[in-house]
Amino acid sequence: MSQTYFVDADGNRVADRAGAQYILKATVIEELPQSAQDRLKGEIRRGLNTFCHGGIAASMVDDAFGDSETLGEDQEVLQLFALTRKSQVPVGFVLGRYLPDSNSYYIDLICGYTSDIQLRRVGLPKLPIGKILLKQSEDQAKALGFTKMKLSALSYVINYYRRYGYRHLHEGEHEESEEVAAAAQELANFRFASDADFERAFIVGYAELTTNELIGSEADRRAQMDHLAARLTDYFSDEDIKFRVEGEDVVAYDPDNEVNMDLTTLVQEGEKYVPMVHALMQLRISGFSAKDPKRPTLRKALEKWDDGDGWTPAAVDLGFGMTKQLRAAKGGKRRKTRKTRRGGRRRVSKTRRRMRIQKNKSSVRHQRRKN
Repeated sequence: MSQTYFVDADGNRVADRAGAQYILKATVIEELPQSAQDRLKGEIRRGLNTFCHGGIAASMVDDAFGDSETLGEDQEVLQLFALTRKSQVPVGFVLGRYLPDSNSYYIDLICGYTSDIQLRRVGLPKLPIGKILLKQSEDQAKALGFTKMKLSALSYVINYYRRYGYRHLHEGEHEESEEVAAAAQELANFRFASDADFERAFIVGYAELTTNELIGSEADRRAQMDHLAARLTDYFSDEDIKFRVEGEDVVAYDPDNEVNMDLTTLVQEGEKYVPMVHALMQLRISGFSAKDPKRPTLRKALEKWDDGDGWTPAAVDLGFGMTKQLRAAKGGKRRKTRKTRRGGRRRVSKTRRRMRIQKNKSSVRHQRRKN
């Protein structure tokens, strides 16, 4: 059902517990009976709050586990545990997926402890959990014979993945275009603690950019500021924040009519976020948005919330596609997924599903023992 690996401090798989700092548990979801699937699903959903800081919707986990009657043979869970003298402490997980058509292993979700404070709370020293999870995902992919890793990176972690060799590449490409490489390099200048911080900076940068384009004359600075304040008031209408021109500044006011210093400071620094907007739009125009590969114009950088109140950056919430070329491990064997003509998973009855599982179990287990 599951395969257990011992992992040392550098993220390399070792023979036994003696030289290990971590334990990795790899589970192909479909190989579990329904009761075990439900237990594993519950563990991963609880991990959303523990490791993902509550920023990931539970529906993403539900989609990965899916309907037991239609679940493909391509969904995998990697759970990482840090070893202590007396126990093993869960520190992160990966939801992975096999993509045989592109010979790729796709990371749907990767979450783990990222701060010293979180680790100290569970009695652990500083550990590179994210790095270990990423390396184990890649080792798993190579062991199965895949030659590429794929994922969708949110804008503020794009450069984290670039440090580990991930690039914005379309199928068949081996190098980024100059425009895409320049856009990614520009994004390296920006750091955000959360989605909310990024979204606010993007909206302010976009308002600054469009205001400069519409009213480019320095002679009419007041008209420019009035336009900027009006745009921002519209963009932040879901929070009922009002922007007013006071002297040489645009000031943000909360619903209780108190000055919002964080937003006011952000607006004062608005010009510095204009290059970030251009860079992210370049990635969208180049077709790397996981949500909208339609190559839009700059005018479609924002979209209204579904309820029509307020705005949000368009087509960035699912991230931007990234790829890393791998050297397959010796003896790796790619797993295959049966598909319908439309490319979706094949719907099978419970009886046929059980027969298929039994048929494949022996070969899968043999391959895993071999690797």
